[in-house]
Amino acid sequence: MQRPNSPIRAIIFDLYNTLIYEPDFEGYFPFLAELLGVTLADYNTHRQNSSPDATVGRLPTAEARTRAILAGLGLADADGLSERLTALERDWRWSQVQVYSATISTLQTLRERGYLIGLVSDCTELMGRPNLERLDLIPLLDATALSYEVGHAKPGAPI
Repeated sequence: MQRPNSPIRAIIFDLYNTLIYEPDFEGYFPFLAELLGVTLADYNTHRQNSSPDATVGRLPTAEARTRAILAGLGLADADGLSERLTALERDWRWSQVQVYSATISTLQTLRERGYLIGLVSDCTELMGRPNLERLDLIPLLDATALSYEVGHAKPGAPI
């Protein structure tokens, strides 16, 4: 089926809480704080402080963000600590991410109707393209602009 005679040629979606959701992304933070021997409040503060840089790619990888959190907490990144912490968080968070039940069928229907489909999302490397790939969303998208890849976040015009 072709799209109706309409000036709309493309539809752009956000990723989180639009196409996919993560029910309790902060649920693992108490475990990480305890593992590091810091208070949850201190962990959350330094995690939040790293968020702007991670979101626009100045901390280009999840491991780089973890190293920044450790540095902010005054902890050494010894013996691969940042890689281990990142792997723990990745495994837990990825197990939580779900595609909304209507996402795939909606994207397929829009594509069948001739619309181009774009994605613009503020996210970090941990939760961006790797989730698109493992959830098989990439083939349904004509273009993606992920903040950590393009170096800009919404609502800025460059993204």
